[in-house]
Amino acid sequence: MKRTVLLTAALVVLATSASALTIKNSKHDLSLNSGASWNSTNTNEICVFCHTPHNPAQNVPLWNRTNPAAGSFTLYKTSATLTTAAKTSAFAADSISLFCMSCHDGVTGLGAMTNTSPVGDDSLKMTPLTGPANIGIDLQNDHPVGFSYDAAQSDDSTGLFVKATANAALGGNAFFGAGANMIECASCHKVHDNANAPFLRTTNKDSALCLACHNK
Repeated sequence: MKRTVLLTAALVVLATSASALTIKNSKHDLSLNSGASWNSTNTNEICVFCHTPHNPAQNVPLWNRTNPAAGSFTLYKTSATLTTAAKTSAFAADSISLFCMSCHDGVTGLGAMTNTSPVGDDSLKMTPLTGPANIGIDLQNDHPVGFSYDAAQSDDSTGLFVKATANAALGGNAFFGAGANMIECASCHKVHDNANAPFLRTTNKDSALCLACHNK
């Protein structure tokens, strides 16, 4: 039993270290010496700005931020070319996209953390993001999110690949929600990996990212 516990702990440390290495010195690294435009003034910890080991705001993934209200956003769903499913786009209180928007809505401050230790009263330039990082709450000029990919593919079976094909092209685990079928911000973006800027799941050379779902 003891060996199993130690092995599990070691694996957790390795997995955490791997994530830290991929996010380190990226624009999502808000630590003191990261060189990012928005960074801490007193801590070199990387994970604390989004995650906490104790008393998380949401258990998965040990979330340390105050998410904006789901109803705050206006989503892109008015185009005549969208599928019926895409026109139902909406966020729920537990939508994974709200985790992203807790920084990128241009309203919520970067310091809106549940557990501020060891950041404390660090200013962190804790006002909301400005410039290109401020996506805002009007998402009508962005790809629709917050809808079922399965339903959309059923609406347009020739224009969209089946979910298994799209999921594989996006690197796996690209759909969310209880049914693992929801298109969210993280369907196209990987928050911990900027190998394909801006934090894309895969290269968009020759529109590869787009063509993971769209059969064009």
